[in-house]
Order: sequence, then C-alpha cells, then structure tokens
Amino acid sequence: MTLSLFLSSATPQSTDYILNNTNQKNNADYHKLKKLFDCQLFEARSFSDTRIDIVAFDWKTVEQDRNWWWQLQALPFLNWFTNSFEIQSKEEQLIYFSICLDALQCWIEHAKENKESPLVWHDHAAAYRVRNITNWLLFCQVVNLPLINDTRSTHLASLIIEHLEWLKQDNNYSQYTNHGFDQAMISLTIGLMFSYEGFNEYSQLNRQRLKEELTFAFTDEGVHKENSPGYQKMMLGRLKQLRTLTPLGEKEISELGEKYIINAENFLRAITLPNGYLPMIGDTRGNDSGLPYLQNNDIDILDYTNSGYVIIRGRILDKDIHIVFKACHMSHYHRHDDDLSIHLYFDGKIILADGGLGSHNEKDIERITLRAYSAHNSPYFTDTPAKRNVAELNDLQPTVEINGDFIVGESNCYGYKIRREINLSRISEGVIGIIDSSNHDGHIILASNFYSTLGLFSAGDRLLAPIYPDKSLEIKPKSPTLPEINKSFSSYLFGDYNDINSFSYLCGSAKNKSIEVNVNLQYTPKLLHCIYYRNFGPIEIKETNQWYFDELFPGNVCHHIMSLRWIKDIKNPSIKKEIIKSFISYNQSPYQAKSKFYLGEQADHTTSIRLEILTNLIKEFDDDEELVILIRYELLKNIESCISDTYKKGNNHGLMVDKAVLDSIFTDEAIFSNAQHHIPFLINRVKCQLDSIFDENGFCKEHSISYQEYNLGIAFDLISVMKKSQSRDFYNEVSLLECYFNKIKEASRESLGFALKSDGTYITIGDSFSAPKPFLLNTIFGNKNPTTAFHPESTRSGVFFNKTLGIAVFRNDNMHIAINAAWHSYVHKQNDDLSFFLRFNNEDIFIDGGYSDIIPTSVVDTKSELLHSTIIPKNKSWMNRNAYSRGKSEVNLPEVVGEGIIQFSGEHSRIHDLTLERSVLIEADKNSITIDDNVSINTETLHRFITPATFKITINEDEYVTITSDANIIRIIDRKLNNKRNNCWKLSEITCIKNNEVISCYAIDYISDGSSSLEIVMNKKSR
Repeated sequence: MTLSLFLSSATPQSTDYILNNTNQKNNADYHKLKKLFDCQLFEARSFSDTRIDIVAFDWKTVEQDRNWWWQLQALPFLNWFTNSFEIQSKEEQLIYFSICLDALQCWIEHAKENKESPLVWHDHAAAYRVRNITNWLLFCQVVNLPLINDTRSTHLASLIIEHLEWLKQDNNYSQYTNHGFDQAMISLTIGLMFSYEGFNEYSQLNRQRLKEELTFAFTDEGVHKENSPGYQKMMLGRLKQLRTLTPLGEKEISELGEKYIINAENFLRAITLPNGYLPMIGDTRGNDSGLPYLQNNDIDILDYTNSGYVIIRGRILDKDIHIVFKACHMSHYHRHDDDLSIHLYFDGKIILADGGLGSHNEKDIERITLRAYSAHNSPYFTDTPAKRNVAELNDLQPTVEINGDFIVGESNCYGYKIRREINLSRISEGVIGIIDSSNHDGHIILASNFYSTLGLFSAGDRLLAPIYPDKSLEIKPKSPTLPEINKSFSSYLFGDYNDINSFSYLCGSAKNKSIEVNVNLQYTPKLLHCIYYRNFGPIEIKETNQWYFDELFPGNVCHHIMSLRWIKDIKNPSIKKEIIKSFISYNQSPYQAKSKFYLGEQADHTTSIRLEILTNLIKEFDDDEELVILIRYELLKNIESCISDTYKKGNNHGLMVDKAVLDSIFTDEAIFSNAQHHIPFLINRVKCQLDSIFDENGFCKEHSISYQEYNLGIAFDLISVMKKSQSRDFYNEVSLLECYFNKIKEASRESLGFALKSDGTYITIGDSFSAPKPFLLNTIFGNKNPTTAFHPESTRSGVFFNKTLGIAVFRNDNMHIAINAAWHSYVHKQNDDLSFFLRFNNEDIFIDGGYSDIIPTSVVDTKSELLHSTIIPKNKSWMNRNAYSRGKSEVNLPEVVGEGIIQFSGEHSRIHDLTLERSVLIEADKNSITIDDNVSINTETLHRFITPATFKITINEDEYVTITSDANIIRIIDRKLNNKRNNCWKLSEITCIKNNEVISCYAIDYISDGSSSLEIVMNKKSR
C-alpha cells in the first residue's frame, strides 16, 4: 500500500481533528525538540537529559529506567514537531521534518524487530507510538510538507497498520486497565480517521473494547478502580478526551463518557487536599494538583463506601483537616498493601502519610517497600504476604461502612479478616481513635503500622512527631506495648527516595485480638532540657523538637545546638535517648525545614563535632538496638555528606571533618563495614588539607594566632585517631602524619611563645581569642601554663618572624611589638594588613578590634579595616578576601639597621589600584618607634591607632597626640609637620570586642595625603 493511497483515504473530519487537537505554538515542546535535534539531548519527564543521537541511535544500549524507555519508545518528538510548528522558522520546519523521517527510519531499522530494545512492543508505548505517527503524517499532509515523494516515508502507512494489527490481538491488549483504555481509544480514533479498507473493523472492535473499559474503569460513584488519586486525575482527563471523538462521527462513546465525568470530577475534588494537591495514596506522585472543593458544612463526611472510600474534610480547632479512609481492591493495577489505611492532613501538613509512587520498576527494593505495609498507616498480619491479585481474594472484597461516629472497614487481603474502626467522636478536639482487630486463631500476629514523614519516633510506648513548636502528634496505645521500627521510604518525586522509619504495634501474641490507639493532634510536648550558651538561654529542647533555630539565634548558637555537644551534660539516659531520637527523626523527614548547620558546607564544623558525639553514644547505649540503628543511620548520612563536594578545602573545618569521619569509621565496626571504602580517599585528603593549612615547617596559613593553636589541637587529635587504624595496616600513614605533627608542634611553640604577652594572653592578630587553651597545652606540651608550655620562646627577648603566619614580633622587658600582613586565602582573613600592635610597660597601647564567634558582624564587624591600627585610604574599596590570587600582602624579613635598632617592614595591594607600605623602626634603648607609611598614589588616608577607652587622649594643636594611662605617657609625633601643613589629627569613639564582649575604644587618626612619618615615644610615669 502506498502512502499516497493511504492518506487519500483520510476522512474530511480527520483534518479538522488534527488541526483542533494540535497546539502549534507550544514553547515547551519547541524547546524539547531543539534540544533533541540540535543538541542530541533527550528530555523525558522526571529524568535528567540524556545524550542520544536520535537518527543514529541503536535503541538498546542506554542504561535507563523502564519509564524512560516507555516515553522514548512512543516517539514523542513527532508530537513536539507538530505542537511547535508555528514557532519554527521556515528553514527549521524543513530541517526538523527531515530529521523526523530519519529518526523514524532509525527506529524501524534498529528497534522494530529488535527484542533487545527495551519496551519496544510494550502495550502502552505501542499505542502511543501509533497515535503519534498517525497524527504526524496527517499533520504533514495538511501543512503541505514534502511527504509523499520522499522515499523515507514509503513504509509508514504499512507501519501504522502493523501497529493496529498488533494492538488488535487479545494477547497484546491489557484489558480493564488504563493501558487497555488508551489502546482502545487510540485504535478507535485512528479507525475513524480513515476510510481505508479494514479500518471499519478496527473501529468496531475498539468501540466495543472502549465501552467495556469505560464501564469497568469507574464505579457508579465515579471512582477510578486503579487505587490512586493520580490515576483518578489521569483517567478523568481520558474521559474528557472522548469528547474529541464526536467530530469524527463517534457519538455513542462520547455520550457514555459524559455519564462518568461529573461523578469522577466530584470524587477528584473530594480527595484533593485543602492545599490543592492530591494525597500520595497508591501510585500518586507528589506535587500533583487536584481540583478545588467547595465545603458544605463545618465537617463534610463524603460517603464513597461502595467504592471503598470515606473522606472527611472541613475545619477543626480553626484549622483545615482532611482524612481519607481507604479499603478497596477492584484492580491489581497500581495496587499497594493499603487496605484499611488512613491518610491524615491537618493545617497544611501531612500527619499520617503514604509513601508515594517511587518508580515503576517493580524489582527495586525502594519500590517494593513503598508498596508494602511499612509505607502506609494500615493493619496487617506479620510474616504474611498481602494478596494483590483480585482473583486471589475469592470474592472477599474489602468493605467500608459509616456507623454514627465510626467508620468501619474489613479486609481479607492477608488471607484472614482484619477489622479497623475509626472513632471520630472526639475529632473536634483533634483526637482520632483507631481499633484494629481480628478473630484469627492461628500463629500469625496482628500488627498496626504507622507512617509519617514529619519525623516520627518512639518514646516508650508512644509515637511522637512535631507539628508545631508547642503541639505534636502523639500516637498512644491503650495497653502499653513497645512499637517496632520498620525501614521504609518516601518518594515525593519520581525516582527520588528519602529514608523514613515507620513503626508497628504488635499484639503481644497470636491470642490477642486487638490493638487500640489514640491519634492526638494536640499533644503538648514536655520540656526535656534547657541549653545555656554564652549569653543565650534557656533554649528549650522538647520531646518533639523543631530542630530549626536559624531564624531565632546567631549562627554560632545554632552551631552549638546542632552539634549536639551539649548532650554530654545530660545525666538522665532516658532524656538523652529521646532527644537523639527526636533529632534524627526530624532531620530524616524530607518535609521539615533543615538548619544550614545540619549538613552541607556551612555545617562542616558542626557535623564534625556531631560525628564524635554520635559515635560515643553508640557505646553508651549499645543495649538499645533501635537507638543504635538510628544513630548508625545518622552517622552514615553525616559521613556521606562530609565526603561530598561540600567539603571546605584549605580550611581547618575540612581537617576537623576528616578527623571526625575517620574516628567514626575506626571506632564502630558496623560503620567501618559500611564506610571503609572511603578511608584511602580520606587519608589522601588529610595530607592535602595539612599542606594547604600549614607550610612545610608547620606554620599556619589561616592569618590568626588562635588558629595556629587551634589547628595544632586538630592535628594532635588526628594523630590520635589514626593510631586507632594501625591494626588495620595504616602504619606508614600514621608515621608520616606524626612527622608532620612534630613540625606543627615546634612551629606552634615558637610562634605562640612569641605572641604570648606578659599577662599570659595572646596578641590577638586576625580571628584570635586572647586566652590560650590550657587543656590543649597540657595535652600536647605537658603543662597548662602557657609560659611553661612554650618555654623558652615565651620569655625570650628578641625578634620572631614568619612569612607564612605573616607576623614580625619584637619583645624585650619593656616593649612587645608586632606587625602582620599575609594573604593565603579567605580563611579567617581580616582587613588588618600592616596592622601595628604595641604593648609597653605591661599595658596594651595600640590594639586591634578583636574577634568574636558569637557577636554578629552587624553589631561589630571585626574584619573591617576600621577596627585595626593600620593604613586606611579613605573611600577606597578593599578586595574581596577570596581574591588572594590577584594581590599580595606580606611582612618582610626584619633588618638590623644600627646598634640596637631593628626595622620591620611590609606591603600589601589589597586595595584596588593601590600599594601600601609600612616601615617600623624600633629603637629599643630609647623606647622610641618610628612608623613610616606610604600609599602609591596620593589620596586622603587615615593612619589609625586604636587604644582602650580607659586612656586619656589629648591632641596638641595638630602637632602631636598624648596618650595617658595609669602607668604610661605615650606621644605620637608628626615628624613631617613642617612639610605637610594640611595634615591633622582626629579622635573618635568606636566599639571593639574583647573576650567576646563589646567594649568602647578610641580611634586616633592621623590624616594625610598617603604619606606619613610618625614617631612614638614611650615613657613610664614616675611613681
């Protein structure tokens, strides 16, 4: 049969049908068409783009899900072409038309007869494919594309008939399913579009099939029988598609469809949640919108008992509520083990949920689990498989009835009768009663499963989950019985799974006949613990905690809470257990707000602490199997996050992460078994991280005295952790790390010793605290007193210089001086380049703005150049701290320039288009310092000195400044006074930080055109 002859048999109505059912201006389809034809990227629903050449594809080698292949085998690009035809340019129309023909030819050659091509003759895909080919051919003829004379189109008419013949066969027809419905509707439509010989037979056969599909697919109440609101919506759409048959002359089927549309639409409205989406019952995806429902009473009880549903919706406690009770089994399609299940929505949240679709791959463990009882709120018999084939029920269909305040359902899907009663007498209070019972006398045990995606966990015999900060879900059995945990999943998006734990109450033995629980939506959680941290507290931790504090507290407080390090202070083991369960379960929920201090790059430090806490808790609660399972699950999730690209390179946080991960792996055998494959990667990452944090001599690159000390502690802990691995054949790695650590230790002794002031605190260069860490010093140096720990450097007079650390220090009996400048990374980097510190006669004279891990930058921005005793060109922007590859900042090697005279110098280019230089000439014998500053371009500049507010500051007619304290008199003299008459002094009050508290200070500014020479003369007051 020629294509010309075939197309000439198209009825006049078919042209109107094609034009009326083709949207030729669909931008989304145009985008997909161009991606496939121009970029070789195939876009399938719910999948990331896949690279294929549609005209040279072998139709078998791509490893993809069945649903992906089902979409591709339908040849959707033919639809994309017709649906975007008017958007395409004239040139594109011809090019894409030709590609369509080539792609069809490719499918014929490589897929049609190829049994290795996945789903090539799948019942549903074949029906969609013949529809798409037929519509495309007719469309091309209608718009006068050069179809007839193209040899590539020769066999397309025969291909359509081949499909229709294949679909005609009973063994290829999926009777009484949505697939069968589509097969019959598509074949009938094509049969009506052509007057060609034999097409009337297709019409007659599929007209009868479609009648039977229609009367089977929906109950008299309009409920689609395939167990899922998602398919209710889809099949309602199919009913409306039947209206398109009327212009083709088929009124009988169209009119039959109209009889079901109103009821089907009403049920879809009824089952749609108040938020506008469908409940994820059966094979329903998340984010699938339904239809709006018009409320009739405060509470509407919608009786669909003949179809296996009761729906309760309305308002209680001034909040929306929606309940679905389901017990129907009229088809095995999209069937889950969810007879007698309850789905509960309250005030915008799914309280008792279903797991969702997942995917259509029935061999995946996630899909298997989603269909089982563990992903539903339903009763079941233990160790007994559910029957999913209707024929296996022996006509014992589930039943539902409404009896006053009770909804009563019965099911035999496990081979024996189970009865569930839902007591709604207290629904106005937010309480729902559930009684599950059975009269079975055998060995099997009745159980009731409860599944929630809010973060459900067990607390004794109760189940709890957070709803609000002050109200929770409580499921409490009438007779005390401990729930058993079940591993399950939730799938909001196709092919995407989240781990979820559900819980089952079991009858104590086969002799017990019932399980009775109350579901309370208004439970007030008890206070378990109060956290006090720095100046914050009490921070309440309740039974069902909302573990999201980001909008309530500063970042460091959130870090403290989410690290769980405070849990060590709790003495009551029961309280500690409940808090851990609450934390893990809440963060397991895909629907609860997650703190940025839970997992991810910003949470790396927090996670490293939490790993240590959780690892130790396994040892503490090794007798609680359920809790240990939860903790190990959380540990592995945290470890996987730490392995990922959220890791901070060149940062002490990264080193802390690796130390914590290795410690967890080496400490717990179960974690080791699951995560040991990460060890070589982690050890290599540790080596790289040490190289990026320290130089070859052990000096820290993090621009901070405190972090030289802090990172020394991390390195020590890392060595301790690695020593645990020696029994696992990591001797060489431990030896290399020990050598590295010894260098860090000696570098720390030297640098921290010279930074130690006479009062036993540090010069606070960079992000530094003033107080040393006595426990760390005692652990590493054998003495908690820093003067002893760092001996002899802690009391030595002279000069210390290190280019990596970026400091030059001078110390004698009277003076302690430092300047700093380094720029290795953004880590702990302040705008403090060329900052000057001076301590004289046991008093800090010139200081920096300090550092806090608790006070927000909106209060005091310690990184700002305005909080440092340095050179500040006015109205000039500093480079971002991340831009270290584009500039420099360094202190030069100190020089001895005369007897007893030492010169420090440095320069930096951190300010756009400028280079700044500072020279500090120290004449120790004279108690005199000369500071020469220079900016490469003349510009108004502040030469700032920050002093404590306890000092008295006097400006003497712009010639010099006098600083008077209880012990000293300091003068800053302008050595260029006669040459620079426009220069002047200015005094202002600023706020700085000391010991994590805001303090007042003075900023003394010498204002120049960029060049200055200032002499500092120091004198002790006479006693």
